[in-house]
Amino acid sequence: MAWVVAFMSIVSIGSIWLLMSTKQEIKRITKEVQAIGETNSNRVLTLNSSSKVLRDLVVYLNAHAKAGRDKEIYYEQKDKALRQAIANISHDLRTPLTSVLGYLQLMNNIF
Repeated sequence: MAWVVAFMSIVSIGSIWLLMSTKQEIKRITKEVQAIGETNSNRVLTLNSSSKVLRDLVVYLNAHAKAGRDKEIYYEQKDKALRQAIANISHDLRTPLTSVLGYLQLMNNIF
């Protein structure tokens, strides 16, 4: 009977230790996520625990952050291309319009 009590005590202590270490790891991950969000960096989350649930969470968060960065880069490239296209169109329109205005002024001066 004493060995059952000892076994249950060991299991309880192990469970408490596991819960405490998981809680600390969740706090650390939370702080890392906050730091990454505040600095807008390309850092990835790391995991110090062997918990499958936490590992899955970190993998998901890293993938989500990468997708957000990729989307941001994509839209920045699109914005740059759009600005360049507008600049080119503006130049292409101004050149002939300037010529037309010059001819109109010339015609106005002649007549």
